[in-house]
Amino acid sequence: FDGMLRPDYVIPFKVSKEQAVEKFKSFCKGRPLLPSDFINGNRIEKVEGMYVPYWLFDCDVDADYRFRGEKVTSWTEGDYDVTKTDHFLLIRGGKVGFEHVPVDGTTKLGSEITEAIEPFAMDAATGYNAAYLSGYLADRYDIPAEDCRERANQRIKVSTENAFKATTEDYSAVTVESANLRMKDGKTGYALMPMWLMSVQFGDKKYTFAMNGQTGRMTGDLPVDNGAYTRWLLGLTAVFSIAAYLVALLIH
Repeated sequence: FDGMLRPDYVIPFKVSKEQAVEKFKSFCKGRPLLPSDFINGNRIEKVEGMYVPYWLFDCDVDADYRFRGEKVTSWTEGDYDVTKTDHFLLIRGGKVGFEHVPVDGTTKLGSEITEAIEPFAMDAATGYNAAYLSGYLADRYDIPAEDCRERANQRIKVSTENAFKATTEDYSAVTVESANLRMKDGKTGYALMPMWLMSVQFGDKKYTFAMNGQTGRMTGDLPVDNGAYTRWLLGLTAVFSIAAYLVALLIH
């Protein structure tokens, strides 16, 4: 980390390399469309433990929302089915505090990977100590914090809206009419998060998987057995066809 910002936090690995391989095998089990010979120990070409750089953002949000909500009731009157829809204006306001909103600081992994294996439990984070890096790769950030702020703000906005929407669960078809968010007291931290990266060669293609080195949560695209997919699709079509025929017969 010479000449670069030293991390404020490190989350140590809790999942060992052997456990990561076993969790990968469990991840593949019970998937009927996966080629039967995909799970084979000698196909896992590489398993690497890496500390991935993340920027962490703190802030407080003052928010005001106006929602439109509906309540729908239905009943029967004689030969008629009656549906009544009541419309409501829902006004909400309050404050939300955010700590350690993560955004990866490397171009080597896409955010669709790094965000898919979240969350990391920050209560297990410790101060930087080079001893934690022993035996693992450690990447340095190549995206500055300022370039990650927009993504952090977007995540904060979505989470704030979800928090306020949770107060409207008594209503159906809730939509946002207007929103006013004011962010303040922003702070930025820098952390290294544990991740296992696995590459599997199958046929002429290499598949890459990522795993949270703290929780074992995994993400990655699996191959599909085209023959099994066709059989599954035909079987599903047959089931729906029989069900439709039976319904038509009963109606007739």
